[in-house]
Parts: sequence; structure tokens; C-alpha cells
Amino acid sequence: MAGIGETYSSRDNKVVTGTLSRVVIVGRPNVGKSTLFNRIVGRKEALVTPTKGVTRDSIERVVEVDDVRFVVVDTGGLDEEIYLSEQVKKMAFKQLEHCDLALFVVAGDEGILPSEKELFYKLRKNGIKTLVVVNKADKREARENFTSFYEFGSDLVFVSAEHGEGIDTLLDEILTRIENKTIEEDESILGTVTLVGRPNVGKSSILNSILGDERSIVTDSPGTTRDPVDVIVETDYGKVKFVDVAGIRRDARVKSKEESLSILFAKRRIEASDVVLLVIDSTVGITHYDLSIAQMIMDAGKASIVVVNKWDIGKKRYREILERWGKIAKILGNPPRINVSALTGKNISKIEPLMLSQLQRFRQHFSTYHLNKLIKRYLSTAQVPVISGAPFKVYYVTQVNTAPPTFMLFANRSLDINSQFRKYLANRLREDLKLNGIPVRLVVKVR
Repeated sequence: MAGIGETYSSRDNKVVTGTLSRVVIVGRPNVGKSTLFNRIVGRKEALVTPTKGVTRDSIERVVEVDDVRFVVVDTGGLDEEIYLSEQVKKMAFKQLEHCDLALFVVAGDEGILPSEKELFYKLRKNGIKTLVVVNKADKREARENFTSFYEFGSDLVFVSAEHGEGIDTLLDEILTRIENKTIEEDESILGTVTLVGRPNVGKSSILNSILGDERSIVTDSPGTTRDPVDVIVETDYGKVKFVDVAGIRRDARVKSKEESLSILFAKRRIEASDVVLLVIDSTVGITHYDLSIAQMIMDAGKASIVVVNKWDIGKKRYREILERWGKIAKILGNPPRINVSALTGKNISKIEPLMLSQLQRFRQHFSTYHLNKLIKRYLSTAQVPVISGAPFKVYYVTQVNTAPPTFMLFANRSLDINSQFRKYLANRLREDLKLNGIPVRLVVKVR
């Protein structure tokens, strides 16, 4: 398994290996760190709202400026007033231990706070190369405070991350302070695996158990992860990207703008995945929310695995989980299920081979001869519907796409998208081709 900071995912999903320079963005909450991160990266990756402490996990991306590649890291706000601040601070300082440059972001319109002075001198005392970034410099209050920021020294850059002002100057200053380290670009990653589920089901704990590293912040409080967190893992078969997203709530329970945005980000990440691990809390069982998330996975056309967590303390609900299993199995196409305990590590090692197996099946191609043989058998043994006065007939079938497997049926009549016979054919193909937990799409072309 690759260490953090040694293997990265680039914008085109290539894997960049080697030791890139690391630029870590730090500062107290609500000074614009995530907005600055998004501006440097060039797209919206971190969640940005006016609420304090929205970014809790560290997010990192590879950036290329003037043929120089480096890693930029967005960290949680360092503020004692924020719940989880000790864990957020621990994660942020862990990133700083391995950084080549710290961008210390302050809010120009608020001046210098005592806690910022303390943090700045702590960075300097620990020998961390630091560049002070005065954000929101376009505001009148910031212009009135300009001279006070020189208390930090002459290494200052004034920017407006929201409007993009001063960003080119900042990038130039970064390049003068970091080393252009040699890297290699490998083949594309094998695929992307995303962990989803309701809040507090243990997604981050499972990811941390797989990684063997405290990469996502874990607490007993629901909704700790808000920004999607991704990391590349070296497996026996190649490199795989894991993504941990915020706990998905039913829309009626979403009470804040940042949680609504997190759900939108989660949906986007599911759509960008190959395999999705739906994590269920065994102490609660399968809920209506779990079924809604399962439907989201199927609608996105992704392979799935159901991971039942906290199995060491939730065995008493085993019968209830089995009773409700039929509903989730129907939605996801009878997906593989694994019972685990992130706390004790039970069965965590079984996730990786199962995940790689699903990834392989998701992209598998089947011979035309075999497909036609199966369809012929289905039509000869089933009650074929009569459509527009004629029995439904298939002349020929072939696979036209993978990920998910998509089959084109050349037939004498069309089949409605919600036709029971269409679902019957898809389910039979899934069963005989061993595509459990994988969407099977049928395209019917009349000829």
C-alpha cells in the first residue's frame, strides 16, 4: 500500500508517482482556504460556504503550473471554538510535518488575531517555510489593515480568492519557494471505489482500516466527513482510487446549505465511480435511507458491494437485516455482501479482493455466441409477451459497451423501459453471467 504523499491522482486520472513538493494551506476557519484551494486547482473540489469549519478532512490535488507539478493540500480550520478542532488540528499539523511550503491564509478584512500570531510563530519555530496569504484583499476593511500584516514579515501576498485577483502572483511566489521534483506518470488507475452511506455508519473508519492510516477524521458524531476525501491505494493488481464522501441524508433532514452541497458532491462522486461500497450500520439495520442510496447507485449505473459494518456489536439484528435484504438486493441486483467490523478489523481484508472482482466484472466483455445462446434459451422457456399483435422475438444480441455491461437486442418489437419482460431478461443475464451487484442495461433496436 502506498504511503500518503507518494502516489497521487492527476486531473486526467493518471497516477503520478514520486515525491512531489507539497504546498499546504492552513489558517483559522472562514478565511477562504477552500476558495483559495479551488482557485489554485482550477475547479470546485472543496466545499465552500460561509459557515465556519466546513472543511474537516484534508483534501489534496496535483497542480501543474509552468511545467512544474506540486501537490496542494486544503486542511481544516485551526480554531479552538470549533467542535472536532483537536482532531482537525491533528490532521492539519500532520500534513504540515511533510510540507515544503505552508500557505498561511488570513482574512484581510479582519486584521491579525492573537491566535494567528501564535500559529504563525509556531510554524516558524518548527522550521516550516511559510508564505502569508492575505485573502479578501479587495475589501475596504482589508485595505485599511494592509500595513498591520507586515508584522509577519515581507513574505506576503495579497489576493482575493473569490474573484481570482492576485492568484497569478501567488503561483509565481509558490514556484520560487518549492523544488521542481522529478516524477513519473504511470498508467491509468484500475478504477475508482467510492464509500457511501448514511451519516455515522463507519465509512471513514472502514477506509482508514483499509489504508492503515488516519486519513479521514473519525468520531462518533454523524456527518463528520463533508468534503469527499480520496486517496490512491496500491493493490496486488494495480492502483485504485478510494473516495470517502459525506454521509447522505434524506433531503427532508438536510438542514444546512453545506450539507445540501455535500449531497450534491456525493452524487457526482458516485457518478464518477466504478464500484460503490454501500456501508450499512448493523446496529440499525437496513433503513429507507439505505434503500434510497442504493437506488442512487443503480441509477448511476455503478457496480456495488454492500458492507455491513459494526458486525461485532450488531449481530442481534442479523435476522432483521436478512428480512430486509430482499429489498436492497432487488434494487442493486443481488449484490455481494460482506459483514465487517472496522473497530476490530474483522473481514476488512476481504473487501479489496471482492472490490477488484466487481471491478473486473463491471468491465467484462462476453462473446456474442454465448449471449445469443442464452437469449434463445430465455425466449424458449418464458412466456413471451405479445406486442402489437405479434410475439416478441429477438433476432440477434451483442454487447455494445462495458462499465456497465450494455447489450443490444435486435428485435421485431420494442420493449417499454419498465416492461416486466425487459427486467426478466436483464435479471437472467445478470444471473447467468455472474454479474451480481452490477447494472445490466438492455437496448432494444427494432428491425
